[in-house]
Amino acid sequence: MGVDAETEVDAVFVSGVFLKIAVMVLRAQFRHLVPIHFDLYSLAERRGESGSAKLFYPRMNFRTDTEAVSITAMASVPLSHQHDDFALQLQRQEAGRNAG
Repeated sequence: MGVDAETEVDAVFVSGVFLKIAVMVLRAQFRHLVPIHFDLYSLAERRGESGSAKLFYPRMNFRTDTEAVSITAMASVPLSHQHDDFALQLQRQEAGRNAG
């Protein structure tokens, strides 16, 4: 799997492709930047009764592995920047609290 995330500060966002399956893990507030080719899944706040189920079957939304890599790489640039900007903002807030 190739990793396409270009984050320098934030460790939450990651993206990559394996064959025609592309995966992204990101903060929910940036989901509007995810291309329509991706199915969106969210973790539950608490583990439910079906919490032991570990399988899900995403749709195959890419025609080729090349398309999956291209779309994932293009989407990863702005997502990486947004996550880094957010992480830097949190760091500045924390530094301000510690200084005061």
